[in-house]
Amino acid sequence: MDLKGAEIRNIKEMCMNIGSKNSVPLNVKIPYYQRPYRWGNVHITNLINDFFKNKEEAASNEYFVGSVVLVGDSETEVQYDIIDGQQRVTTVFLLNYLRFIIQRSYIEECISLKKANIDGSLGTLVSIYSELLGSEHAGKLEDMRKSIIKKMDPVFSLDEAEREKLFDEIAEEYRNTVYLPIRDLTDLDKYLDKYEQLQKAFFSPDTLSLKYDRNTFNAALKQALSKVCVIVSKDNRPEFHKIGITDKTDPNVKQFVDAIEHEFNALDITLPPGEKPMDCAVTLLSEIAEMIDNIKFCVIMTGNERDAYTLFEVLNDRALEIDDLELIKNLFLKAYCITSGDPETLIDQNVGILDQIWGDEIFTRDMTLTHTKLVSYLGTVYLTADETAFTKKVERYREIIEKGYLQKYQKGTDPYSFRKAKNDIRVYHMAKTIISEYGLPVRQAASACINAENDPNVSITYKTFHLLNALNQDGVLAALSNMVIKSYMNKLEASGEKEVDINDFKDYLSKIKKDNLHNANSGEFKEIHELAFKLWQAAILSKDWEIPRDIAKKGIQNISKEKYAPQAITVDIATRSKMVGQFKKWLLDWRYKSSNDLRVKILFINLFKTKNDARSKSLSFDKAIHTFVTDRLELDHLEASSPIESNKAKHFTPDDPHEIREEYTDSLGNFMILDSENNNNKNNKPLAEALIYYENMCKGHWMNKEIKNMLNAYHKDVPIGSELFPVPKEKFFTERRARLVNYFEKIVLRDLYDTKVKY
Repeated sequence: MDLKGAEIRNIKEMCMNIGSKNSVPLNVKIPYYQRPYRWGNVHITNLINDFFKNKEEAASNEYFVGSVVLVGDSETEVQYDIIDGQQRVTTVFLLNYLRFIIQRSYIEECISLKKANIDGSLGTLVSIYSELLGSEHAGKLEDMRKSIIKKMDPVFSLDEAEREKLFDEIAEEYRNTVYLPIRDLTDLDKYLDKYEQLQKAFFSPDTLSLKYDRNTFNAALKQALSKVCVIVSKDNRPEFHKIGITDKTDPNVKQFVDAIEHEFNALDITLPPGEKPMDCAVTLLSEIAEMIDNIKFCVIMTGNERDAYTLFEVLNDRALEIDDLELIKNLFLKAYCITSGDPETLIDQNVGILDQIWGDEIFTRDMTLTHTKLVSYLGTVYLTADETAFTKKVERYREIIEKGYLQKYQKGTDPYSFRKAKNDIRVYHMAKTIISEYGLPVRQAASACINAENDPNVSITYKTFHLLNALNQDGVLAALSNMVIKSYMNKLEASGEKEVDINDFKDYLSKIKKDNLHNANSGEFKEIHELAFKLWQAAILSKDWEIPRDIAKKGIQNISKEKYAPQAITVDIATRSKMVGQFKKWLLDWRYKSSNDLRVKILFINLFKTKNDARSKSLSFDKAIHTFVTDRLELDHLEASSPIESNKAKHFTPDDPHEIREEYTDSLGNFMILDSENNNNKNNKPLAEALIYYENMCKGHWMNKEIKNMLNAYHKDVPIGSELFPVPKEKFFTERRARLVNYFEKIVLRDLYDTKVKY
């Protein structure tokens, strides 16, 4: 690693070589692919308040605000790219500019008051500018300082008229050099308008100490600096003015202006009440100077960008708030900027478009953290086909994208064009759209899954997305997401379209969702549904995520941006046999309120969609047979789990008093699904009295009849008063469990296009 070193430094020392004590001006650049400045009132106010709080409580005035990672210019090692820390550095840069305009106005008022002792103030102004603001005017400011001091030599020997003339000359020279208009505040708007015009002229030829690769941001920063004014006078406390800021002002300009205003306001309230106006200015200047000197960064310098990013993974201080999503976005922007060959003005425009899509359309502030991670995961897996990625390691995606995907693009031979970058970023947008259009929730995912399984008008693909989401099998969901996105991209290519249209993709998803017939012979979505059904089967059959994930890995390897080979995604005989073995075992072992409750509900819902021909021993599928009218479906004990004591004689009790009743009542043979209303009415009634509630839910269904027939076959008569009451025997539960396992196996292992299965 080309790590040049790290030192604790303030902003004035930031660009010195590691180990050096030779002062050099600030000279940092923010790369194309970095996000714009975004610190607001809370961040800025907290920084200033915490600084002064630390000053009161700590023995030292030094206040550490985090790390700054810089990449040195390989030729000059004078200009550095800021890879991390630009928000903090920019805030201190703006604070220094606030100091500059206060100092400049303070000197102007001192000259107006004919104060002779301004040498120190002028020297400070030169230092404020040349160390941390710009370079164009440094020599002129120093020449002006020397000229004024020389003119001041005879000041005490002059009479009043000569003194008046001298200070008029000094004032004119000063204003001309620092680009201030004649101070006439009788018409403040006119004065501020002239002030802004002169500031634009001041900054126009200048190269600022903090600059951007993106010219629009450089222009916005200079424009913002021209739109802030502080007026220092003997009559009033320092006054802050924003010039020409409206709702139509460029948001980036407004962001910088607002930041400077937040800084001024946070400092203004620290001023002692009743302090004289000029003393207030001195106090403000002193406080800002103290902050500039004592706000300390851990400055880490590297010789190349790759090593700079590697540092992110070894820095333990998460207070740095390193935004992994920003680093991912930066890779796409950087590849475009470096390899596209587009003119700088076009690059600047296009980078803004890409940045806006990423931050304002995809990873919006209202996204949950879970969905943010899922979208970044799905997008990365589609582009790279890297099945080793997973949702809890977002920080790894940068390496995966850079080495596994973007590295192939080269300037001239295979440039990464704006269209390629835009479509790649839209991949993340498509992943987000799948989640939003299909309503894959973070909370209540199981309920949403039940709704999907119960709906006869939706496709197996829609159902599978919900099942995998509810089971938290993101690694499996990625294969299906890849399939949907790749199929859409194939459609675009076939139609001659070159750019992703998210509204068109929404229509595409809607058609997939509604394609519930799953035509075996044709259909635009046939291959999508077939993969979805394989994943649905694997998720239902397997005891956990391992086998579904192995199948999904085949999907990811064979279906991604660079490849489309759905025929290669097969489930071999050994894997299928293993899944069936796991399925039978977890069903036989299943007990109520376990991790597999959702899958048992899904199995019952699918069984309710069949007719049973006992003579041919076959189940026929018909989506119209039964659809539950509510999403509030509950796993229900046929025989109550907690009998009422007064009614206990009507309930099942094992023949062997040493056997535990729950081994029967909490196992699969004692369960059905029942809507919540009937379940509440059923309460803790014994099985023979509870049958009516299953009929209320689904009149005449063969499963209800089978339960009644099995109770008739496997019960003992218990005398209750003058009547005999049928109470289920152990055989009822074990036989029913065996039948359900058999039914469930057959309906899950069917082919997607089967309408009838033998059992």
